[in-house]
Amino acid sequence: MDDIIRRNPAGAPIGPGVFKAWGFSQSVSWMGMTHYAGIAPLSGDNPEEIVCIGAGSMRLQITHVLETLDYCLAADGLDRRRLLSWTIYVTSARAFFDASSTLVAWVGHSTPAATLIEVSGLAHPDQMIEITAVAAHAKKKIL
Repeated sequence: MDDIIRRNPAGAPIGPGVFKAWGFSQSVSWMGMTHYAGIAPLSGDNPEEIVCIGAGSMRLQITHVLETLDYCLAADGLDRRRLLSWTIYVTSARAFFDASSTLVAWVGHSTPAATLIEVSGLAHPDQMIEITAVAAHAKKKIL
């Protein structure tokens, strides 16, 4: 099990207290890939005091989620060009598509495989989006 690395990057909007209370890690790396738990427009270190960033605005929530994903990728020595896939959960597909230009501009030419799922609700009542993702590490050259 030493080859599995679990991380909750320091300084991320969601603090280690939330991960501990809810029983998960922000990222888990194994076999050259890193899997990211749902990245949400939330902030705080105590589950009872979590706040939603950008309440009422899908565009602001997308921006916060992508900034957090950038932060998490960097903490793992990666960047958005290494994304393989993501699953995007939204409470309104229409609102997501109306604001999706933010996501399209962020991802650029390195588009991952994707699934969009509309759900009736997410962890926080004001939350409109959450993204899980998988990224690949660079292949090491063997000399």
